[in-house]
Amino acid sequence: MRKPYSRDEVYPYLVQSLHSAKPATEFFHDHLNDDQLLTTLVEVALTDASDDARMEAAFWISQFSAERLEPFQKKLEQLSQEGWDSIAIHANTALDKVAKLDAYAIAS
Repeated sequence: MRKPYSRDEVYPYLVQSLHSAKPATEFFHDHLNDDQLLTTLVEVALTDASDDARMEAAFWISQFSAERLEPFQKKLEQLSQEGWDSIAIHANTALDKVAKLDAYAIAS
């Protein structure tokens, strides 16, 4: 299993993605099944000094599947309380995916 990505590995992709650079968006699209990347994105979204990096990390977090997001529910709840809507809205999108997964599990 790969170790989590470092902030230094992910940060350039976040900045480039913010400006719609195709290689960066392709990187994230190609790694939406990578739990280690998700772990790093959650940490960036929660703690990074760069608001742009936090916002873009939150966006990419919301693109992951509900199954991958579920273990991060508590941290997503923290992000959803963020005072900056550009972060909180993406956390809420991710939490909505998890809630639907939970509702499906209960109904089954």
